[in-house]
Amino acid sequence: MKKKYSGIIVPLITPLTNNGFIDADGLERLINHVVGGGVHGIFILGTTGEGPCISRDEKSTLIRQTCLYLKKRVNLFVGITDSSPEETIALARVAAKQGADVVVVAPPPYFPFTQNELFDYIQFVVQHSPLPVMLYNIPKMTKTSFGVETIDRLTNNPGIVGFKDSSKDSAYFREVLKVTKKRPDWSVLTGYEDMLAEAMNEGGDGGVLAGANIYPHVLSSFYRSLVGKDSDMINKIERILAKQREIYSLGKGATSSIQVIKYILEIKGICGSHMTQPFNRLDDFSKHRIKEMIPNN
Repeated sequence: MKKKYSGIIVPLITPLTNNGFIDADGLERLINHVVGGGVHGIFILGTTGEGPCISRDEKSTLIRQTCLYLKKRVNLFVGITDSSPEETIALARVAAKQGADVVVVAPPPYFPFTQNELFDYIQFVVQHSPLPVMLYNIPKMTKTSFGVETIDRLTNNPGIVGFKDSSKDSAYFREVLKVTKKRPDWSVLTGYEDMLAEAMNEGGDGGVLAGANIYPHVLSSFYRSLVGKDSDMINKIERILAKQREIYSLGKGATSSIQVIKYILEIKGICGSHMTQPFNRLDDFSKHRIKEMIPNN
């Protein structure tokens, strides 16, 4: 059975106005930018999209406007994770009503879950979700990781279509690939750009990569080179990406990379760099350094 979801999926930043509402014009420009750059899917309300910090009303607005501007050109994934399972399911229903393709669910934040509790929670969400579910492993943010045995058990649920891993653990990723072989329709994706080549060589299906907000064409070309095993092009693009990744450290705090991405998009004239409260935008020194490092943007 052919996998439906593979390639480069961009975890879209959320363009905001200075008073914290969705910047509709910036969102439309950003969607056209990444789709024009060749991405294979868009993921909204994830970590890069500051999903946990956005109000329920603005989440609904973002889903509606994204569907309006995207026009089904690529698959749309919507992050629905919330500490309340009822809120999670309610957002899944909004996503389905507006025309999204897949909802993405991480372990609920705050309380650490046992593996049995996590299994039961996912089963409950999938049972009530009107859309297929992709699992999202990001233990740094949620306190709970999907155990490999739990993933093995969840492969028996036909409502789950894949797994995104942001643990940055290569050995774990390989173990996940082993247990998901029984579901050839499952997609297994990495959340780290510098692990994409390794992940795909091991049998992964692509990546959910924040850098695709800035340079979607480069990462799309990288994916095609990996699929085609074009070693010369792979090496060339890897050097470009390694240089570009140096800029992510110029932000501050947990949202460092988001600050940088938003500022570069502001330089490009795509959208502003406003962050959700209480996160800061880049300081003047960091802005100056970025302009030195990407003078042609």
